Parts: sequence; structure tokens; C-alpha cells
Amino acid sequence: MKKIRFSLIIFFVFQQIFSQSINLNQSYLEDEIRDLQILNKLKSKSSLSIRPINIDYEIDSLMNFNLFKKDNKISILPIDLISEFNSHLPYNRNNGIMIPNRGIQTVFSPGIYLNFNFLEVQFKPEILLSENLYFDGFWDGHYPVIISKRQNYWNHIDNPERFGNDFYNEFSIGQSFIKLNFKDISIGLSNENLWWGPSIRNSIMLSNNAIGFNHLTLNSKKPISTPIGNFEFQLVTGKLIGSEFTQSYNEFEYAGSLTYVEKNKDWRYFQGINIVYSPKFIDGFSIGFIRWVQAYSKFIETNKDYFPVFDNLLRNKDKYGYNTGTLEGLRDQAAGINFRWIWKDSKAEIYAEYYRNDSAANLRDLLLDSDHSRAATIGLQKIFDVKKDSYYKFSWEWTQMEQSNSKLLRNWGSDISIVVISWYHHDAITHGFTNRGEVLGASIGPGSNSHYFSLSHNNNNRTLGLSFEIVDQNNDFLYYAFHNAKDFRRYWKDFNLELSFRKKIRNYWIDIKSIYTKSLNYQWALDESNAGQGYDYYIPGIDRNNFHLKFRLLIPLNF
Repeated sequence: MKKIRFSLIIFFVFQQIFSQSINLNQSYLEDEIRDLQILNKLKSKSSLSIRPINIDYEIDSLMNFNLFKKDNKISILPIDLISEFNSHLPYNRNNGIMIPNRGIQTVFSPGIYLNFNFLEVQFKPEILLSENLYFDGFWDGHYPVIISKRQNYWNHIDNPERFGNDFYNEFSIGQSFIKLNFKDISIGLSNENLWWGPSIRNSIMLSNNAIGFNHLTLNSKKPISTPIGNFEFQLVTGKLIGSEFTQSYNEFEYAGSLTYVEKNKDWRYFQGINIVYSPKFIDGFSIGFIRWVQAYSKFIETNKDYFPVFDNLLRNKDKYGYNTGTLEGLRDQAAGINFRWIWKDSKAEIYAEYYRNDSAANLRDLLLDSDHSRAATIGLQKIFDVKKDSYYKFSWEWTQMEQSNSKLLRNWGSDISIVVISWYHHDAITHGFTNRGEVLGASIGPGSNSHYFSLSHNNNNRTLGLSFEIVDQNNDFLYYAFHNAKDFRRYWKDFNLELSFRKKIRNYWIDIKSIYTKSLNYQWALDESNAGQGYDYYIPGIDRNNFHLKFRLLIPLNF
């Protein structure tokens, strides 16, 4: 274990020379920190519920003193090189600037870092090259009424199946920022991807599933110590924009009418707050509150509503009123709580998240219908068979985005026969909770559920892992589209088998993942050619296979 710890320290010593945070393209390094916390080998009090992680603080925690001066410096950052390949269908999860793609796509991210007293500047752009080959999207064999329902569903979110029909490339300022630091507080302008909450695979409220967005940030650099415990926080105000790509079937007509509705051209004003409290009297425990609000910029400007995240949580206290048709319907918001608890003696952790995407009318409504518009995650990790240079880790995470039966009685003011509004969809904010066409929260997407198991072996500088995941793909749409027909055959379910390998060679980090996916009833499609051939009602669906390969390399440039 000493070698494991020493190896990580050496990396952070190197990283400290170049940067003050681990960006979300380097999530495999966050895994190392998390493991050390569970093993009680790290004095850090960080909840890991506000990311990117501040390296400066973690180095102090690891070594209890600074090896490097914190005065003026300018340095070349390590290069992040990331490539993904999909054989038949897009596997697109928590990969930032990358798009839903078949074929190869690659991100190249160099950078430079400047620290001058209280001024901190990082320029770390991202260059994306994507093959963007054709793949089968929503099945054209569905009945016209089902296609019209799919289009209606898309009309409430900016989430195109494909980003155009040709080779796709993108240049972004990526994980760049400029900040002013005052003791434990930082304020600045950033484009970094953010991850809010303790979850590892599906962060419901904010993740790196989409490209980063421009935002102002006011945040703690490290846990702020008080007599009752530690506090961490981040307040973000940003700009979300649309993808400018149309949905599939945008020229489809049903009952003599065009089903596609053009999106609002306005950008969206986003504001979110994340507060985490780690009580002094419960070792290893942290509890957090997250809330975000978004609205089109014209609404914000007209109503001078520049701090919506501080408005009342309950609808009966809302300044815009409670009744249907009020201005409150022109804002989209979500709020909820999370916790993480490290059991150091057991070398384990448990964490959970619970949020609502629709405000309760009052406290009584919250207590009576607590499942309305909710999404939840629960997970645990256990490290065992710890030896001098190695250990095993078991991980489990369950996420449910699918809406509860409350939708049968109330559905954000919409009748189930008209449209089902899922998480990340909205009736008035027709872009939904997205940026540049991708969901900003859980990577499994609206209406979906995930059940994930993993077993890994860490041997000094090498990690081998085997994982299995079951994903229910958008059950909300399934119920909306097929509830009249009572067609229970069409559940679309993915089975993902993953092998992973990670190794540190000198100062280079290599991370490789290979995933085989078996999709049953892909796009909720049934193979009608099997009808009458020995099958009764329950005929097989149209299944698909995909092979996904991801390669990440961290390249130091130490001149």
C-alpha cells in the first residue's frame, strides 16, 4: 500500500507543477483519490461532490506540507489525448465535447497554466475530430402515430440523434478558466466541465456528458473549516446554447400537420448552487443540497430575474404565483439532496442522490407525493483483500430517471395522452436541460434506468476491471408511445459488458476501456417478419450489437 500511495504522490507532485485541478477528462485520477479516502490513506476532507478537484489542497492532505512554492509560475500542461471507436451504434457517456458517433472520434487537448499571486489562468482548449458515420436511428418501421409521438417528445428537448451527416469537427476553449483566489475562496470565469454530486457514473444534476459551457463561478477552493464541521460550495451562472441541428423526421407529417416544432432561437440563462456540509461529529459523512434554474435570456432580462436559484423552493411561495399559466411555467428547475458516507474501518463508502424536477406546491404536497418528478441514485464501493501492493474493489450504482406512477395523475400540467415530460425535458424551455444538443446530467438520458456492477483489481500502478451494466432505455417514451396499445413487448434494454485497463508508466497515464453492448429491441422495434412463424403475440425484437473502445493518454511536457 505504501507503494500505491507513493506512486500517486509522485503523480500529484508532477501535476502540481503544471495545474491546480484535475479536469473531468482525467476522471481515472479521481478514482485514485477516492480509493485512498476509502482506505484512510488520505487526510483530505473533500466530499468529492464538487468537481473538478483542487490539486493544491489534495497535495497538502497527502503530504502534510508543500514541496513547491506557490509564487509566480507559468507552465506547459500535460496533453490529454482521448480516442473512441464505435462499430455500429453510438455509445456516448460522460465524454464532454465528443458527440453521438459511429466510427472514430479523437480529442486533443494541450494547455498552458499561469499562477501569479492571487491570479490563476488556465488555457486548455479541446480539438475534436469525429468521423460521424451513419447509424440506424429511430426505426422507420414504426406506425405513423408512434413516429409523431417520438417527434413530439423531441420537441421538448434539444437532443438530436446525429450531429449532421458529414465529418464533424469542433474547437472549444475546453477546460479553460481565469480566476481570482482569496484564501479559501475563488471567483472567476470558466468553461470547465462540472460534476455535481457524489455519484460516479450518472450525475443527475450536472456532469461532463455535454460540452462545457461559459460560466461565472464563485466557489470554495477547499473545505472551509468551522466549529461545527466543514463546508464546500459553488455558485454558477452560465450560458447554455442550442445544437442548431434538427431532429430526425423533421419533415414528417401526421394527420395533415407537420409534427416538428422549431426551437426557440434564444440562449438560456442557467444558474445553479451546490452546498456540501461535512459535520464534525460524524466522521466521513457529507450531505449536500443542489438546485439549478434555467430560462430563456429574454425572460430573465424582462423580469430582472438574475438570481432565480435563491427564489422560494415551494410553488405557493413563488413570486410568479402557483396557478397554471403563471410566469413560473417559463422557468425550468430542479433541486434535491445527496449524501456520501465513508466507513473507514470497513473500507467502504455509500452514497445517494434524490432530486425533483418540478417544485412541490407546498410542504404537504412534498410529503404526500414525494415521488413526483423524482430521480434518484444509490451506490456503494467496498475495498477488500488489501495487501502491501494491491487490493480489490467492488462497485455498485443504481440510477432511476424513469418517472413514477405519479405521472398518471399529474405530469407537469400535461396529459399522458398528449406528451410525457421526462427529466431534462420541458414544455416551455424546449431545449430541455442540454447544452449544444447533449444532456447536462445523467449520461443514460431521460426516462432511463441503470444498474451497474464492477469488480477491479489494483496492483500498484496497474488496474484491471470487469463491469456489467443493464440500461433501460427511456421507459418514459415507451409508456407514452405504447400505453394505448398495451404493448409490453417493446422494452428497449442494453446489456453492457466492459473490460478496463489502467496503468501508469513513469509520468504517463494510460486508460483503456472496451465495451460490448447487446441492445434488445433497439429503438423499441419488433421484427415483424417473425410474425406467424411459430410465434404468437410475443415476437422477437430487432436487436443490435456494438463494440466500443476508448483510449485515454496523459502526456507530460516537462521542458
